[in-house]
Amino acid sequence: MQATEVVSKLYAAHQAGDKNVGVDIEGDGAAVKDVAAAGVWDLYLSKWWGLKLTIIAVNTVLSVDQVRASGPTYDDVCFVERLCYALCCYLVQVC
Repeated sequence: MQATEVVSKLYAAHQAGDKNVGVDIEGDGAAVKDVAAAGVWDLYLSKWWGLKLTIIAVNTVLSVDQVRASGPTYDDVCFVERLCYALCCYLVQVC
């Protein structure tokens, strides 16, 4: 997909008055489509970044827990389980 072609097509569509036009990531090449008619209400990129940052946060918590010299306590294990459960609930809502 050529970025300049996509931006050019988006600009032309918006100038023509089509305000609901977005990038068609499923189409071939540089394609645009009416995202409201397709039922797209969220941005793919924001969900992707949310998932990526969630995974980074979980990895950070788990690596900090491994580094602790005294070893994990029962409270630490419960915290990590609650954190993973909360992140899974968030991902179900986002995706």
